[in-house]
Amino acid sequence: MVSYPYTKLMTSNISVDQGAALIVCSTEAARRYGIADEKWVYLDASTEMSHTILLSERDQLHRHPGQVLAANRVLERAEKETSDLDFIDLYTCFPFAVQAGAEALGVGLDPIPSLTGGMTFFGGPFGNYVLHSKAAMVEKLRANPGTTGVIGSVGGAFAHFSYGLYSTDPGTQAGPLIEDVSDEFASMPRRAYREGHAGDVTIESYTVHVAHSGPRNASFAALTPGGERVWGLSEDGDLLSSLLDDEDACGRAATIREGRITLR
Repeated sequence: MVSYPYTKLMTSNISVDQGAALIVCSTEAARRYGIADEKWVYLDASTEMSHTILLSERDQLHRHPGQVLAANRVLERAEKETSDLDFIDLYTCFPFAVQAGAEALGVGLDPIPSLTGGMTFFGGPFGNYVLHSKAAMVEKLRANPGTTGVIGSVGGAFAHFSYGLYSTDPGTQAGPLIEDVSDEFASMPRRAYREGHAGDVTIESYTVHVAHSGPRNASFAALTPGGERVWGLSEDGDLLSSLLDDEDACGRAATIREGRITLR
């Protein structure tokens, strides 16, 4: 266990020696250099959400409206439905990234939406991962003319998002339809957070930090009766053991004093 519920095997290994490259050019350049038409792959549409807010300000911790916005808009831009997607590769650093990316796009997890294989030794070597996704997507589309694929990426602490839709069909547009939805997300309401709160709270989420010698502490996100988010810790050995034994604390009543959480 690294940080509950993730074990080391569920966490991407960033120390992987790998490389990928793409050649991006105009159709005129492709013809000039004799690249066969059947090797051409087009970016039809792309969206980006890069506005950062504090983790404490997010309305929900398991769902990011900016990701949902970027995913929905790339389909709208390309005039596609999820049923039109033949191939999907979603950014893989932890299981949650794939789960959230699939939910935002409206696709299932069976089969796993990955072309690279994702976890554990192909996931998220910093910003280079999506370059591998694109190279894998190009190979898939070339081998299956007339198909469509989408790539989803994540940046920061589940804070920045981008989607790209690719196909072998040049379409009628002179170039890809690209949209930055950052300002639209920035205008959305944010959750208030509170420092130094003392009193009743409801546990929203948590993790247990585990060292080689065993569990160290648990971090909690909680909500006050007024809906403000607070953060707290616990070093209670019995509590840490019960959480590691899969006793669910989400939704539990608790109190917080001087940053320390006590479950009731």
